[in-house]
Amino acid sequence: MASFSQVSPAHHRASLSKLTDSAQIPSFSTKPTTLIRYLSTAAARTAYQTQTHSSRESPRDFQQYPNDFYREMGGFNNVGPVKSDQEAIEQAQDTGPNGTIEELDAFMKDGKLKEALEVLGLMEKRGVFVDSGCYLRLLKACGDYKSIEEGKAVHGHIERSSNSRIEVRVYNQILEMYSKCGAMDDAYQLFEKMPQRNLTSWDTMIHGFKA
Repeated sequence: MASFSQVSPAHHRASLSKLTDSAQIPSFSTKPTTLIRYLSTAAARTAYQTQTHSSRESPRDFQQYPNDFYREMGGFNNVGPVKSDQEAIEQAQDTGPNGTIEELDAFMKDGKLKEALEVLGLMEKRGVFVDSGCYLRLLKACGDYKSIEEGKAVHGHIERSSNSRIEVRVYNQILEMYSKCGAMDDAYQLFEKMPQRNLTSWDTMIHGFKA
């Protein structure tokens, strides 16, 4: 089959023009080979549309499309003296978590996802939401440890904490988490609902179905 670079732009416009609408995405019950073929073709269209302006994640993308993860950041200014990760873990184990960013970071670094989610829940009750970078690290850890339940919980936190647009890079990390956990049905359901996709989105789904 001819590579993307070997096919003329006119051919791409003619053969891929029907792939614009998300409503035309095939259902998850479609044969895996058909889904992969569809995703590969749609990814090629995305590549064609972004030859000049790359749509991969970058700090510039984040600045251009800020979301509401940074609201209520004032809660982080009153957590007291900075503690080491070990001190934060020991205190949380002795007296119970207080719902601070220090505890959350410490548990994430130590791979204690259930404890990290407990802290995240306490912070949510206080109306304090973490930045997108923290969610990205949590999602990556859930995928690496194949902790699907914790990953779904983080996904829920993200949707509740953002009353505006969720960044594409955050969506992509959720897709990757589901893919690593072998939950391609959950990944596909999210993929269908995404308001915007980029090359990373398509690549993640293609590799997930091939795995």
